[in-house]
Amino acid sequence: MKKIITLFALLLLLTSCSKDVKETSEDIPVEEVTEINLDAPFVASYSMGISDFRPYTYMHHEGKAILQNIHEGLYKIDEDGNLKPGIANGITVSEEDGYLVYRIVLRDGVKFHNGEELTPEDVQYSIFRYTGLIPGIDTANMENSKYWKNMVNGMTSDGFKKGKVEILGTSEIVLYLDDYYGEEVTSSILADTFIVPQGYTEEDQGKFPIGLGPYMFVEMDAHSTIKLTRFEDYYTKKPQIKNIEIANIPLKEDRITNFTNGSLHLIDSYPVLSGEEDLDNLSTDIYSLVFNVDDPVFSNIELREALYSGVDKNKIKEDVLAFSGAVVETPLSPYFSPYLEGLEIEKSYNPERSRELIAKNPEFKEEFFSIAYIEEDFLSQAIGEFVRYDLLTLDLQVELLPLPYEDFQKFILEDKAYGMAIVRFTGNHDPYRIMNRFTTRTRLNISDFYQLDYNTFLTDDRNNYQGMFDMIKRDYPELYLVDPGTSFKINENFTGPKYYPYPYWDFSSIKYAK
Repeated sequence: MKKIITLFALLLLLTSCSKDVKETSEDIPVEEVTEINLDAPFVASYSMGISDFRPYTYMHHEGKAILQNIHEGLYKIDEDGNLKPGIANGITVSEEDGYLVYRIVLRDGVKFHNGEELTPEDVQYSIFRYTGLIPGIDTANMENSKYWKNMVNGMTSDGFKKGKVEILGTSEIVLYLDDYYGEEVTSSILADTFIVPQGYTEEDQGKFPIGLGPYMFVEMDAHSTIKLTRFEDYYTKKPQIKNIEIANIPLKEDRITNFTNGSLHLIDSYPVLSGEEDLDNLSTDIYSLVFNVDDPVFSNIELREALYSGVDKNKIKEDVLAFSGAVVETPLSPYFSPYLEGLEIEKSYNPERSRELIAKNPEFKEEFFSIAYIEEDFLSQAIGEFVRYDLLTLDLQVELLPLPYEDFQKFILEDKAYGMAIVRFTGNHDPYRIMNRFTTRTRLNISDFYQLDYNTFLTDDRNNYQGMFDMIKRDYPELYLVDPGTSFKINENFTGPKYYPYPYWDFSSIKYAK
């Protein structure tokens, strides 16, 4: 318990670092900011390493949140998860012979960061990049690739129709996409497809990303600080803050020190101890305790159920998050309450059931368990300490296993050498794609939950969330813990940022304070 108290004390240091602020969308008149050095960078931070900037490769939530400033798609996704035209001037959708037909008119004068004007050919290339239709581009590590393959290049033997892309002149493009996923999901996939220049290689994107967003990439320096600058040819309202630096600061203690002395302007702030902030900020990210069902020890379903039932996630919410975030009981955050209303969702915490199963299987007490987590992720560490404490009270032998991000990825995804792991599953504004991570042979199916009947739900009964939740729970592949929410403290000279139901640090929404 001593470690938990120490962690909580560290979290509390933030409460005296700055005042709480609310976002504002008002522009600051020029005369009111003349004393500010407008070229001085706004400094934020990230904790986990980034080695590949290619758009929509699998990466942690921090990398995704940064790339959202550099890239854009045909749709924009607003703070409420609604889709609005982005680089498209207009999009109309119709159904024709089993296809969803998207007729898209691009905005005039939209430019990439390298100065090249956006063309329909760039849109076509950006879509084909996911489908396996472009030689030399490996789609294995691309999120959303399987959806695009099914919609454009699916197997006819599986019932898919071959899609096509028609280019009409210099600004119009028509997509004929298999209607398998329906309009809502298909449009959300389209919104999550960043448009990139066709003449720019994957290798170059990995090192020096070029997109259409409000900020352009400048460099990652020798200290792994990512530098961005305002894109002066951005097609709509330009950000007020010109230069952004995102420093790599893995340790929470160092972030607090830098924020306190003013060298860091934005910091993650947990627990949130003021109810005065606008805290309608669920992130749709989920922290879970994942069990390796293929491990000889964790293949025992009664062990998994005992662990599943033995963690008081309300204590995690109260002591680690406080006013931010929410306890979760399904793979869907409470952000998706319209999908959860009326469902029978049983709370996981049942220590009596845990003790009953452990008494039935006394060998559980002889095992030495470890919980792997990403050592740079402070919330994973704090959550892990609370999970470990609860399991120790059940007379189980449990230790934490901190691993650097890259080692953690290899340990759980490639080597499958873990028993338990704290994993942050990156959120999405689309609940269907969140639930898709439990399908067989999916990269994000970390526990290796295997239930072919589950795939049928995603195919034939995709709105049956009760059925999906119940089927997953029968195997106890993981314990859903919390949605951490999105919570920041910001230097008193600034206001913002806006919050979104997906990973996005919106630097364009940060303003100079009046």
